[in-house]
Amino acid sequence: MSQYDAASTSTPGVIDSLEKLEATPQGQRDRWVQEIEFAEKEKKKFTTQARRVIRRYIDERDAVETNQRWFNIFKTNTDILEASLYANIPEADVSRRFNDMDDDVARVAGIILQRAIMQDMVEPNCDFDMVMRQCVSDRLIPGCGIAWLRLETTTEEQPAEYGVNEDGTPFERIVSQEIALDYVHWEDFLWSPCRVWAERRWIARKVPMTRDALVKRFGEKVGKSIPLDYEPKTNVIGDANTPRNMLLKRACIYEIWDREKKQVIWLSRGHDELLDTQPDPLGLEGFEPCPMPMLANLTTSNCIPKPDYMMIQDQYVELDEVNNRISLLIVACKVVGVYDRSAEGIQRMMTEGYDNTLIPVDNWAMFAEKGGVKGQIDWLPLDVVVQALGQLQVH
Repeated sequence: MSQYDAASTSTPGVIDSLEKLEATPQGQRDRWVQEIEFAEKEKKKFTTQARRVIRRYIDERDAVETNQRWFNIFKTNTDILEASLYANIPEADVSRRFNDMDDDVARVAGIILQRAIMQDMVEPNCDFDMVMRQCVSDRLIPGCGIAWLRLETTTEEQPAEYGVNEDGTPFERIVSQEIALDYVHWEDFLWSPCRVWAERRWIARKVPMTRDALVKRFGEKVGKSIPLDYEPKTNVIGDANTPRNMLLKRACIYEIWDREKKQVIWLSRGHDELLDTQPDPLGLEGFEPCPMPMLANLTTSNCIPKPDYMMIQDQYVELDEVNNRISLLIVACKVVGVYDRSAEGIQRMMTEGYDNTLIPVDNWAMFAEKGGVKGQIDWLPLDVVVQALGQLQVH
């Protein structure tokens, strides 16, 4: 265990000099492994709460909760909010900052941009609508919704007469270029621990990749040396929310965007060195390929979200208890009573009695002396049960 290993101490801030640590490729890799470990540790409580909330939303129960009668109004409330927040693909609006009457160039440019954006959003191969719905759902249920942008570029080699690069390879021409929108699962997104979002030093996401994808992206030598270690984690035994029956093995690759050095890093915990490092590939004003995630219930003390459900869980639990008691009282609300065992006619009256049918009674005088039917049978007092049931339903 090295002196920089996160497991060697519980005190935050175990590294005093990044320059010294990153002097070697191994040190660079160790630095980012520790960054990931600390970020996951900071996010652990939120992850546990979020998984619990998702189980509640889809009414996933364990053996202890099977016989409970839940009043799952949380799902209904969430669905109503989701429909009100995002119902249809939005209309793009590109307007001029200065509405000069004779500025036809800016006016036409705005129209062109607006039509180009709308065309991209409504194309069948564009995932904009689906990603937005998934992000809104993640904001309302676990409390963290993330969308990620990628620049997809297709090139082709030019003929030799157009010239070659310094290494002798022919020039390449861009054939097509477009922006792809990715949904990032709330558990696969990480950021450096901070008080407010503006203080973050880096952001990252987990990307599961098959062996073929690894070889294509990082080359045959590196791609075949990366362990296929991707396995979604869960803290609930038998949790059905995480896919378990996956045919292909995959590796967990971390794509890290370092805001301080303006570079992108690809990392696998099972590999001895960083897989790849590139300078700012997009040249965006904000550097990062994603906006600030939709984080629920933030404070200025720690930039960790808290699911909406956790803020009102006591009221939801109270509704569950009331609903469970109502269910038990409904089961108890039935015609049942006791009778004198010696009065056989009473039992026959309940089991054999039909319309216009008389049941003979032996020793009528004694039967009448005991008060007749009223003196031989007594019913469960349903008025108390019905009264309690009515009060619970009003509640």
